[in-house]
Parts: sequence; structure tokens; C-alpha cells
Amino acid sequence: LDVIGLWAAIKSGNKRPHLQIGWTASALCILVAILNTSHPAHWGHNETIALVLCGVTIFLWLTTSPKVALVMYVLAVYISFLPLAIDYWNIPQRETLWLWVSSIWIGLLAVYGAPRYDFTHTFVPWTSVLLNAIFAPLCIL
Repeated sequence: LDVIGLWAAIKSGNKRPHLQIGWTASALCILVAILNTSHPAHWGHNETIALVLCGVTIFLWLTTSPKVALVMYVLAVYISFLPLAIDYWNIPQRETLWLWVSSIWIGLLAVYGAPRYDFTHTFVPWTSVLLNAIFAPLCIL
């Protein structure tokens, strides 16, 4: 999913997609950690929905525009975070508050550092700020 977001950002004209590069690197680290553990991976409805949205994202990018693909990518990201939000709602993870707050600041810095304040350069950072702002209070509720 993050690779698709990086690809869509670059194709839509973003010359400095640092946020998406960071997310892709983080996802690859998580994948390596999962592959090096004895816990089996779980594939459920949420993962299937996110995968279908990724396919829709690619289709829309090829048939319409990269901007539409970015919107679908963000929708897929938000849907993929639903199980984590439910987990945080049921069992708040106070020790991760620093991560969510730091990510808010990183998203704001990405907006501030954007070469232009247009959709292509600021949509994904703003949606990142919003997503992390949703999770920060869930850590302490």
C-alpha cells in the first residue's frame, strides 16, 4: 500500500515525496519483522478491502488521473488503520503516544516544506496529520 502511495505521489508530480518514502521504508521494516517472527500473519476482511482499494487506485491512476489515485490511496490507508483504531479504543497504548504526536509534527513539517501548497504536494501530508491526530487521543483514553 505504501509503495503504491509513493508511486502515485511521484506520478502526480511530487518531486520530494519524503513522507511516502519514510512510510515505505517503515512498512518494509514491519514486513521483515513479521517474517522473522513465529506469529502467523492474519488476513481478514479489512486486508482484502485495502487490497481491492489498491487495485482500484492503480486502475484509476491509469484511466483517470494521479490525483484521483491519491485520494483512493488515502482511503485505503484509513481503512487499513481501522483494526488498529479498534485495538487502541479497547486497550489504549499510552507508551506509543510519542509516535503519534511526532508523526503529527512530521506531517506538518512536510506541509511546511512543500515546494507548492497545492493538492499534489500537501494532500497526503494533511491526511497524515489528521490520521495521527485521531490516534494520539486514542492512546490515552
